[in-house]
Amino acid sequence: MRSLIPIEAEQGLLASTFFDQSILDKITGEILPRDFVHESHRKIYRAAIHLHSEGAGVNPFNIATRLGAELNSVGGLEYLQKLDIQIATGRDFEFFAKQVSEASRLRNLRATLEKASTHIDSEMSVDEILRAVSGDVFKVCASKDESALKTLHEVAEEAFDAIRAAYEGSGDVTGTSSGIADLDHKTTGFYPGDLLILAGRPGMGKTTLALNIARNIADQGKPVVMFSLEMPGEQLAAKLLCDRAGVDVSSTRSGNLKTRDIERLVFARDQMKDTPFWIYDRPNVTTSEIQAILRQIEIVTGRPPGLIVIDYLQLMSGDKRRGQSREQEVSQISRELKIIARRSEAPVLALSQLNRGVEQRQDKRPMMSDLRESGAIEQDADAVMMVFRPGYYETEAPQDLAELIISKQRRGPTGTVLLRFDGAQSRFEPWIEDSHHHFINRSEFHGNH
Repeated sequence: MRSLIPIEAEQGLLASTFFDQSILDKITGEILPRDFVHESHRKIYRAAIHLHSEGAGVNPFNIATRLGAELNSVGGLEYLQKLDIQIATGRDFEFFAKQVSEASRLRNLRATLEKASTHIDSEMSVDEILRAVSGDVFKVCASKDESALKTLHEVAEEAFDAIRAAYEGSGDVTGTSSGIADLDHKTTGFYPGDLLILAGRPGMGKTTLALNIARNIADQGKPVVMFSLEMPGEQLAAKLLCDRAGVDVSSTRSGNLKTRDIERLVFARDQMKDTPFWIYDRPNVTTSEIQAILRQIEIVTGRPPGLIVIDYLQLMSGDKRRGQSREQEVSQISRELKIIARRSEAPVLALSQLNRGVEQRQDKRPMMSDLRESGAIEQDADAVMMVFRPGYYETEAPQDLAELIISKQRRGPTGTVLLRFDGAQSRFEPWIEDSHHHFINRSEFHGNH
């Protein structure tokens, strides 16, 4: 039976640092003072870290001096000297560090489960209990990032490998393809760790476009997770079915369907059977819940998601802090979504509303300053894309023309991708000029006619 109080491992780890203080360089990113179960060992470890950071020797006498009045609380100089002669080599420090780390995580997990058990006897609902403990469980389950600190040579090697892969590749997409060729041409795909903002006023088709991209990526066999805070999962699935089957969305609501439509929908449904696409449609979701759900899905699939979709950012709940404005709360959520993208090694596509000020301007085309409760959103984002349909405001404009405006992109140029919006079948397609369409100069959309 494993010990949750590994006294010998803690003593062995401390003794290893006395033998070779360079070991502290290897373990301080993984082992924190709070990982030691004994307060005396926490104090000794903390003192050793301070001494090493100051360039002083890590030995019983220096630690005793550093502890000062707290020396007696750790067992005095005698205990420190006992640790010093405990082992003759530091080669076992990795074994000791693993035992200390795992015991600490197990104690945290046990405390979390005990906390959950007390909630069970309370008046809280099941959902409230899960929400209360999911964040703590995720923190316990999350592995420590051992690869965050790298030499310039190491990251240069990684950068060169990516450049060579792009050079040797047959196309211009080196990230995950969005399934929209013109968008991929400008972005070269979506990349792990990137926070992508898809913004627009209501009625522009943000959710439809996000669903199209998510479906395209899931069809590549890459897991997709969509957190829908506004629309029930059933409605999202109906949109996906109609898109794949080529059936009018409105006819599925009215029931005015033909036998051929039903056959197409059945075929589309069967095609989705093995699609790695998950929908979580709980409103007011928090970043802690998102992390817990992502962890569950990664355990099931054995790999990180190909895309994480948030619909939409302003409906999320942050950790309420006293005196915090809504803009500050949204900024906090934005930063946490960027962290989730990095930790999950997946691109996060977060939908965002735009301010009503857009409606007051003669030129309705959105700008980054229109991001609602923007705060740090545009700063945290690796790319900001905005959906705009001129025909929504101007009867003279093609009613199916949509512009996907790339207002910011860290990996490439800004610009506009033209798309065809098919609201009836809930899809966006490439914009192709033909005899029925002509491209109208932007000035014609601004009422200058």
